[in-house]
Amino acid sequence: MKMKRFRADRSGQNLVEFALVVVMLLLLVVGICEFGRAWNLYQILANASREGARLAALPSGFTTAAAVTSRVQSYLSNGNVDPAKVAIAIGGAGVDGGTGTQVSITLSYPYKFGYVGPVVRLINPGATAGADITITAQSVMRNE
Repeated sequence: MKMKRFRADRSGQNLVEFALVVVMLLLLVVGICEFGRAWNLYQILANASREGARLAALPSGFTTAAAVTSRVQSYLSNGNVDPAKVAIAIGGAGVDGGTGTQVSITLSYPYKFGYVGPVVRLINPGATAGADITITAQSVMRNE
């Protein structure tokens, strides 16, 4: 009689189901926020590299590599990105390349996931999901 009443009592069922589902929902919401942070960083890097490429593409004698680097670092600091962590590479024909040659500005930033990475590694220590990544942006323009 007692066992039959115990099986019929479902008062804690909703709480158990919620506890199982809320973990996945929170991981999904935090993952969306982390993706948004990474995408925002990529957009800042892409815009900074474009600003540097615009300056580097000026005719010979109008700018220097130091001025290009300074412009890129200024754009990054205005976007709340630490310029010290960004690797800036000036490629192609360079700042004083001839007319019609290309100059490229490549920026690389090591991105660390704030919340998702540690949670995924806590659940599965061998997982590569949530590992730190390098976000790279490149702009190429023709020298004037």
